[in-house]
Parts: sequence; C-alpha cells; structure tokens
Amino acid sequence: MDKDPEIKKVTNSMEKLILGEKGVGLMDALGLTPGRIQKYLDESRDEEFEQLLDEHKEFIFWESRKRSAKDLESYMKEHTFKSIDGMTNKLEEFLKKSEIEVIQELVNEHLK
Repeated sequence: MDKDPEIKKVTNSMEKLILGEKGVGLMDALGLTPGRIQKYLDESRDEEFEQLLDEHKEFIFWESRKRSAKDLESYMKEHTFKSIDGMTNKLEEFLKKSEIEVIQELVNEHLK
C-alpha cells in the first residue's frame, strides 16, 4: 500500500498536518502528546472493563461457581482428599480459574 506514490504522498501530508514538520503540529497545538492519548485510551478501556464486570457480575458469579463445581467433581473422580482444607483449596483454585475464563469469554464477546 505504501509503495503507491499517491498514497505515500497523502500519508506524508497527513502526518505533517497532525505531527508537524518537527513534532509541532495539530497535536501539539491541541495540547496532545502520544503519552496523553495512550493514557486516555487506557483509562477509557479500564472504565469499559469495569462497566462490563459490573453489568455481568451475577452471571460471572454463578457461571464460575457452576464450572468450578464441575471441575472439582471431575477431579474427585481421580483423586481423594486427606482433609477438608485440601478440598477447599482445590475448589478455590478451580473457582479462580473459572472466573478468569468467564471474564475472558465476556471480554472476547464484547470485542467482536
């Protein structure tokens, strides 16, 4: 795409307009720096993620528990526990894993 001289000319012109000849262009006139833009994008993503978690917290809660119970049930078919603490620790491990999986699935679905 950049090999086409016309496209390259337009691209260079836009870069000069936005960045300026020596880094002083439209972005600088508006008080924008690449760092400030990235910070804004990161904060926006964080807010969007928090909103997604808040909107789906009940689903995340129940779905992760359902999955971790299934995982524990499968695990117990092959292993035995010597104490209730061992079983509780394994359940917590499965619960953390399930919560992460559910959240990843929600984020992936949201990004589509």
